[in-house]
Amino acid sequence: MSVRRTVFVALLLRVLSEVVAGKIRCKYDEFVVEDVVRKISCVPCKNCSVGEGLSPQCGSFIPYGTHIECKPCVSGVSYSSTYSIESCQPCGICVDHQKVLQKCNRTSNSICAENCDVGFYLSSVVGDCQECSWCCPDSDPSEHEAECKKDGVPIYKRCSVDESIRCSPRCTDRQYIIVANNLNQSCYDCPYCGVGQGLYPKCQSVLSSTKDSKCQQCIPGKTYSDTIDSSSCKPCKVCGVGKKIERSCNTTHDTLCGVCDRGFYNESIEGNKEVNCQHCSYCCGDDEDVIIPECKAQGLPKNRQCAYTKRALTKCVPAHKSLYKIVAIVLALIIILIGAIIGVYAYKVKCLGSKYGKLVSDESQMDSAQVVVLDKEAPSPESTPNNIEFRHSGIIVQCHDVGTGEILLRDLTVKICWNEHKHLPKRKEIYLSPLIQFHSPECEIETAITLDIPHSAYLQEENNTWKIKILKLALPIKPETEIELTELSGDPEIKVHPCSVTFTVKELAAYVVVGDPGDPQRAKKRMQCAVFGAVPKTGKTYSTMIYLLDDGESSLKKLQQDEKNEGRHLLKKLFCSLYPDVDAESVIDVAIKNVMEGWQQEDLSKKVIRCSEWLDSYQAIPNIKASFKHIDPQIRDFRCTFKLTFKDHVVEIPIFHFSEPEHIPIGIQPTDHHAPPDDLHISINESRTPMHSYQYQSLSSVPNEVLTNISQSVHQAIGEDHSRIVSVATKIFTADEVDSISKSDQPINSLIDLARNKSVTVADVHHALKEEGLESGMLLPFLHEENSTQLV
Repeated sequence: MSVRRTVFVALLLRVLSEVVAGKIRCKYDEFVVEDVVRKISCVPCKNCSVGEGLSPQCGSFIPYGTHIECKPCVSGVSYSSTYSIESCQPCGICVDHQKVLQKCNRTSNSICAENCDVGFYLSSVVGDCQECSWCCPDSDPSEHEAECKKDGVPIYKRCSVDESIRCSPRCTDRQYIIVANNLNQSCYDCPYCGVGQGLYPKCQSVLSSTKDSKCQQCIPGKTYSDTIDSSSCKPCKVCGVGKKIERSCNTTHDTLCGVCDRGFYNESIEGNKEVNCQHCSYCCGDDEDVIIPECKAQGLPKNRQCAYTKRALTKCVPAHKSLYKIVAIVLALIIILIGAIIGVYAYKVKCLGSKYGKLVSDESQMDSAQVVVLDKEAPSPESTPNNIEFRHSGIIVQCHDVGTGEILLRDLTVKICWNEHKHLPKRKEIYLSPLIQFHSPECEIETAITLDIPHSAYLQEENNTWKIKILKLALPIKPETEIELTELSGDPEIKVHPCSVTFTVKELAAYVVVGDPGDPQRAKKRMQCAVFGAVPKTGKTYSTMIYLLDDGESSLKKLQQDEKNEGRHLLKKLFCSLYPDVDAESVIDVAIKNVMEGWQQEDLSKKVIRCSEWLDSYQAIPNIKASFKHIDPQIRDFRCTFKLTFKDHVVEIPIFHFSEPEHIPIGIQPTDHHAPPDDLHISINESRTPMHSYQYQSLSSVPNEVLTNISQSVHQAIGEDHSRIVSVATKIFTADEVDSISKSDQPINSLIDLARNKSVTVADVHHALKEEGLESGMLLPFLHEENSTQLV
């Protein structure tokens, strides 16, 4: 035992002996504290804010030098829901098959549903949810599990697990289970079906009568049956990447896959008769090149006759040189034509006005209370009668009465109303949310409901000075009159959380969160940055818009719609990237650096964003316009970095806009220079399907050359890391399917083949890579133009 530990133990024993002897009697809400001369005294425990817990625990012995502090609870692990001397409490855990009404966070515990999911019941023996199981024919219906009597649970599976042990049917895998109304069970041999037909329902299903089964015709191109037996129709085989289809699947025969197509070679493992096609890849021209005879025999260019390896995809892909003059002229004419069409369309859109529609008549203008109303938002699909969520606005409505909740879930809507002019409610108060209108035509609130509304105040620091309030506007909103906001009366039970405010009401109205900053230099707002831009055009000036908006989905949704009407899309978004204070003298400096060669910065509308702008960000979102001149038509891509500086805090936003080379064949991957190799024959096809149109198509339906490109993109992103391949697969497939990929000698090919069979889309693959923290620039052209401009 170390000397330090020995001294500590001796001191602790001494303190305990003094406590027992009655010399020290600290209260339950006090620490037993040792000072520098080891004198013992009682010190009151301090209170900690909601979401924080006292450390060490109150009542503990505190050796000299130990720091007493309020530590933030860990979301999902511990919580503190009161302003008290308590430490963080461990989160409660809902059992399997018990719905989680609210996940545990720093300020509140988990809330579990009282009942189990449909098909399960709460066992009083083991204390968790058990599956509703088979009933015995002689069982008493009154003794069946109450939770198993819900709609959707068959009458023969309403009993406990214990009864199921002796009453489960003992039929074979070639038999049906027949259960009569009196719960008597019998086994029935599955009938045979002819070629081109499959048995439905499949064997081992539960039927109420032997007449409920039938032979069903297989679906041409999707399922088939080539035998006379009791099996169901089998799914058609999908040939692997690069394989020729010798015979398409029909109702009586499976797909017949042939040899490798042009541009591919067979890389089957010795002893394995299955054809494994790999793409003939680029060569580096050194001693490490592996020349494939099949690729050479196909007459492919000399630099495209090598094995498909990671090296070929990364190191050996040649840099494109210069475009043929004739191709450049044709491309320029096409771009000019497209630009003219877009310009006419943009002009029409601008004339028609924004989707949000200003509530102003042509004959008269509104005064300072002019309001713009966002389209109605209905509850999101995951909502329940007790917890109604609005995904786009981030609002949650909690109903304590199920009847009221069911009505609101059916017809409650919210509108986000944007005040057009600077019109703060009163004195120093600042808008911390947009004006939010709740409306339900059928429901009159009889019992109180709890509203959870996002706010943009930064409350994480202990020295913040915000005082949050809720203001109400009676319905209906009348655009012709001044907006009169009043503070909530009665006891609304307002609780302020780090990112939202909860309060109880008994009527549906319009509400807004406001805050008195107190000390402007200590009160801060949570802001995020967003950059929008259109598609760069050769030889044209390219403009981007930098926005500083409040941290909330409603602001971003409004901005995306407004920018879409101007022909611009989101290039980059940074959540909670800046926390500026509300001091009138504060500014955010904006600069541009790292402009890509071939582009030249032309104009920056202003170099600072002032405090007055972000104080009124719900009325007019602060923005700066940046323009760039295209000086080198050989460079199609655009890159730069925006630098935002607030005092000693710097945020850099790198932007990369990938322009799809529309007239370069799909097999060629664009780089910083967009000319094809010398040995490439370019054909211009104006009617070619845009690559981003494949985003939501199943991989089984895309052209073979497109699938090859997607396969290369996935390989480029993941490489040969087996664990990464398996991790990506878990985000798309079931556990059994992931296991088959993991055991494969060629896991990448297995992943792509399985993706084709399971109707996985390009977007599914892209999202799986993003969740794993991977990215492939080669995939960007296949995504919708709004997504393809984002740099993740």
